[in-house]
Amino acid sequence: MELTAQALWLNMAFGPFDYAVLQVLHHLAEAAGWVLTPFFGLISLIGEKGVVFFILGIVLVVYKKTRVWGLCMLAAVCIGALLTNIILKDLIDRPRPFVDEAGAFYAWWQYVGAPEESGGSFPSGHVTAAAAAMTALVLAGGPRYLWAAVPTVGAMALSRLYFMAHYPSDVIAAMIVGVVAAVLAWLLVRAGWSYHTRRLPSHARTQDAD
Repeated sequence: MELTAQALWLNMAFGPFDYAVLQVLHHLAEAAGWVLTPFFGLISLIGEKGVVFFILGIVLVVYKKTRVWGLCMLAAVCIGALLTNIILKDLIDRPRPFVDEAGAFYAWWQYVGAPEESGGSFPSGHVTAAAAAMTALVLAGGPRYLWAAVPTVGAMALSRLYFMAHYPSDVIAAMIVGVVAAVLAWLLVRAGWSYHTRRLPSHARTQDAD
């Protein structure tokens, strides 16, 4: 399979690191037996297409006190999806770790059930969505929500590595993209919300703030 220059560079620059981390995850799968497979399968399902995070954003929008939070989360997930699924995956076009049937990753992928995956590997769409949504939650709601954000993103990242769906470098890149998407979303929503409130009559502005 002919690789793009970008994918080839990633494989060369992060190859030893990616292999070492995925080997640890394979040893974990062997040590735990079947126990972790359904757990990480559920985590991956939650992150599929970012739907759950999108729904959470809609729920937050419904309530007046968390409306800005929800708007920020929705915008972050959308921006993250645009950057990852529309731009970077096509641009980098990095194959999944398991595509080489003669390689160790293929055997490790089969060990955890050989879950089907499509599209490019870099960066992870699941992790981008989780990082974007959770970073937006922390930016909008404050650092007190780190207790929910960090484990959510961490579990999503581990689930994608456990199933050999991505290289660790794909996951790290996805976290960065997710954070960038959330920051952009937060700036856009704050600017839009500020403009919206300035245009409201004073009594309506007070009610909207409540």
